[in-house]
Amino acid sequence: MAIVIYRTEVRPFTDKQIELVKNFASQAVIAIENTRLLSELRESLQQQTATADVLKVISRSTFNLSTVLSTLVESAVRLCDGYDSVILLRDRESLVFGAHHGPIPMDLDKWPLTRKWTAGRAVIDAKPVHIHDRKADSLNNHASDGSPRSPASTAAAAS
Repeated sequence: MAIVIYRTEVRPFTDKQIELVKNFASQAVIAIENTRLLSELRESLQQQTATADVLKVISRSTFNLSTVLSTLVESAVRLCDGYDSVILLRDRESLVFGAHHGPIPMDLDKWPLTRKWTAGRAVIDAKPVHIHDRKADSLNNHASDGSPRSPASTAAAAS
């Protein structure tokens, strides 16, 4: 962070003026940090609100898994500024459709559990997978089909 002051004529600034500008710089740093913290707080509050919304749906829908999963994918798209989201449930060596939110058509009800796509890798490796550019991903078999370029997948095991 820097504050620059100029004069149109050649005249040095006094020590008192330089000290004043240093104080302004210190105040600017504090203001920048406060703005960052406020932004983080707002983001955290937004995430907590979304989590609370999901928990409300879960508590009201204990016997309606479809409603809960739909709320989760909608929240994921909104909070992550995403384009589309899907939940796939493991069924032996396949992943089956659980819920979807977004414009990408989901024309399969069942996907093979393989490492050729991010959801399969996330389940097999039991860790998040984020592909920054699918066209550069050597394991991706959908790189040129017009599907989203930057997918992220994570897996969770049901107890």
